Amino acid sequence: MGCVGPQHRIIRDKGQCFNRTPNCDPFLHFNSQTNKQTNNTLHHPPTMTILITGSLGKTSIRLARLLEASSTPFIIASRRPASEIPFPSTHFDWFDPSTFAPALTHSPPITAIYIVPPEIPSPSPTVNAFIDIALSHSVNKFILLAGTTAQKGGPYVGGIWAHLSTLAEQQSAKAEGHDLEYAILRPTWFMQNFSEGQHPQSIKLDSAIYTCAGDGRAWFISADDISLFASRLLTRAEPLGDKDYILLGPALYSHADIAALLSKILNREVKHVGKSAEEMKVQYTKVGVAELYVNILPYLEGLLAQGFEEKVEDTGAFEQVVGRKAVGFEEFAEREKGRGVWGS
Repeated sequence: MGCVGPQHRIIRDKGQCFNRTPNCDPFLHFNSQTNKQTNNTLHHPPTMTILITGSLGKTSIRLARLLEASSTPFIIASRRPASEIPFPSTHFDWFDPSTFAPALTHSPPITAIYIVPPEIPSPSPTVNAFIDIALSHSVNKFILLAGTTAQKGGPYVGGIWAHLSTLAEQQSAKAEGHDLEYAILRPTWFMQNFSEGQHPQSIKLDSAIYTCAGDGRAWFISADDISLFASRLLTRAEPLGDKDYILLGPALYSHADIAALLSKILNREVKHVGKSAEEMKVQYTKVGVAELYVNILPYLEGLLAQGFEEKVEDTGAFEQVVGRKAVGFEEFAEREKGRGVWGS
């Protein structure tokens, strides 16, 4: 979301179902035509394994499905019991460094890691310590999920970005050459905010989207497309490029625009209702948003209201890597309507 929150599981875990049944797993409703067109083009060395952090979060579960479909070896790092993970998994806890090294011991060896930072205000020290241990286990490829507001050396994930950059520069200066590769994914706001995040409950029960974003517009992108982009980077032969990738949807929408689209698709009026930042903290607490994002989301919505996301330049990274444009919101909404997430 050009930020921090929506790329994570911002709703507290209340025992949601994560098995493979169609009613429980949103990924199984991924655009089948798009999926068929893309899975067959993934390439990977036969001796690599990809470690996915983020447990069963929005992008992690989707990335796991894509790698599974392409027969790419991978393993999910999670605190959850293995019985709750419908994929190969290993015990991993960002808050328990003793789990770091064991999670990196695997056959075939782990050579790449997809990093979704822990949900704490300053994740850099924790994640950087893990990266250092991973390097000692011969991991040489890192993809960090960030957002459009992320800056190298800045707050939140900026310290992780800076650490990866420093390590790459240090290795590049060595006589034996440059082994470490990294990529920083900087997606804008997630379309799934409306179907799996902070808004579906109010859309279903109140026919309303509550924010303090005003008329600010964003290039909403689907978590499916972000995960597809990550899978392409992780499995292609070309280097990651040691750079950041801006990931945007095909069109700018305000929350009022989204409400109008949903009104058309659902055949009932959905309104965007503006609130203050303090009122949004109450609203997000009410719908079960994790504590960290109760405070972060209103701040980021404030940036949105100021026009931050409208100024983000589309570098064309998604189309260059994936070979097509990102899915539009209307197509996304039609699919989610079929799942019944917004009621009748």
